[in-house]
Amino acid sequence: MAGTYTVTTTGYPAPSLTESGALPAGLTFTDNGNGTATVAGTPATGTAGSYPVTISATNASGSTATLALAITVASSAAPVITSGATAYFTLNSGGAFAVSTTGAPTPAITEVGALPAGLTFVDLGNGSALLSGTPTATGTTTLTVTAANGITPNATQSLTVIVGQGPAITSAASATATVGTAFTFTVTTTGYPAPSLGESGALPAGLIFTDNGNGTATISGTPTAAGASTLSLIATNATGTVTQTYGLTVTAAPVAPKFTSAGSATGVVGTAFSFTVTTTGSPTAAITETGTLPTGVLFTNKGDGTATITGTPTTAGTSTLTLTAKNASGTATATLSIVIGTATKFTSSASTSDTVGKALNFTVTTTGSPTATLAETGALPAGLTFKANTNGTATISGTPTTAGTSTLTLTATNANGSVTQAFTITIGTPPKFTSSSLVTPTVGRASTFTVTTTGSPTATLAETGALPKGLTFKANTNGTATISGTPTTFSFSVVTITATNSIGTTTQTLLFLIL
Repeated sequence: MAGTYTVTTTGYPAPSLTESGALPAGLTFTDNGNGTATVAGTPATGTAGSYPVTISATNASGSTATLALAITVASSAAPVITSGATAYFTLNSGGAFAVSTTGAPTPAITEVGALPAGLTFVDLGNGSALLSGTPTATGTTTLTVTAANGITPNATQSLTVIVGQGPAITSAASATATVGTAFTFTVTTTGYPAPSLGESGALPAGLIFTDNGNGTATISGTPTAAGASTLSLIATNATGTVTQTYGLTVTAAPVAPKFTSAGSATGVVGTAFSFTVTTTGSPTAAITETGTLPTGVLFTNKGDGTATITGTPTTAGTSTLTLTAKNASGTATATLSIVIGTATKFTSSASTSDTVGKALNFTVTTTGSPTATLAETGALPAGLTFKANTNGTATISGTPTTAGTSTLTLTATNANGSVTQAFTITIGTPPKFTSSSLVTPTVGRASTFTVTTTGSPTATLAETGALPKGLTFKANTNGTATISGTPTTFSFSVVTITATNSIGTTTQTLLFLIL
């Protein structure tokens, strides 16, 4: 690089100046004739180093002054900008970017272009410059940075300054689609530069995710199956990354409602009652009813396509309701009949009896609402039949042909349940005396007389009247009785013997002649 050095003196008259020593190639020494001299020129390439020379000043007085001068030729290099070509700042956040250079001598740094609002550019004088501040607006600016140190060429660089803003997802965090219907949802964001968008998670079948490249993305397609999906939406720009949890529900295609529950129900007075009304359809139908509910029972729409009828009914009877199911696709109606009754109960005797060969007609009776249907299990006595009537009764009838006892199970059933009764039928013969009606014991002599009977079941015997003195009566358990003892007096007595079984009663007059 070209340079000039001036040597000055004092003295009178003005001294003349000379130099001795090797000057760097490219430099010359000139005595200016006025007491000064000049070392000037441009050092040749490759002459960097230190060159000692002596400057002598002499005038007419005959005295000489000398100056030892060291001329240093420094190495030199054209400037180079070594820092990056892009500077990033964040909106409303303090930041800085350093411009760095090389070159000898140290370059001076300048910039041309409109700085982003809030930023300043300062040459630090040490071969670097600082772009710093707090930017107040987003955007991208291009500056021209120049480094110059007198060595050509100057260094220039286009510096792109980006003031960014962190991304944010501004669209809703959930959406609903319908099977078989085209669906589009736009994901929107804020931030600078415009964020790129992506997603993780399984999209519903039939849908795709597309980053539109402008800070938005689209979820679109025609879903093929109902269900719920949870996705992560991801927005990224040079300033950062944000994630949003996104719920996407696919509902079934609209279908008009239809009732799927039974058209009738039964309950019992005083017993808790519960019936569920069910429907199909999409969206879920709301259910209402008109009509008079049984006393003590309530209707509740559950909001999920079902309704309940619950409570404890207090009165027997039949209620007919009209049910209505309605959704966005249509309306359906159905009739529901609720029969509230009472439990059935047997009111007739649990047994009956008859005689072989004699016609039998026994009516089994019950109470309950609705009227019960009767049935029997077990072997009926030969000659008898069982007939269930339609009025809550049954008839056991016929002419039995064989003696014996039969135990049947009677069952009464109505809409509220069943009850059973053990029922016994005894078919027998009436008792009949088979022993003599004359008894002739002897005074003073022990005697025994057995009263015998036939009949089924076995008869029980009893006696009325005054037995002869010394005699006693004992009823046995096998259809006989024993009269025994020792008569003490001659006498004539009459007593009555009674034989009783479930079929009937027979009496015999027994004559005692004591000899």
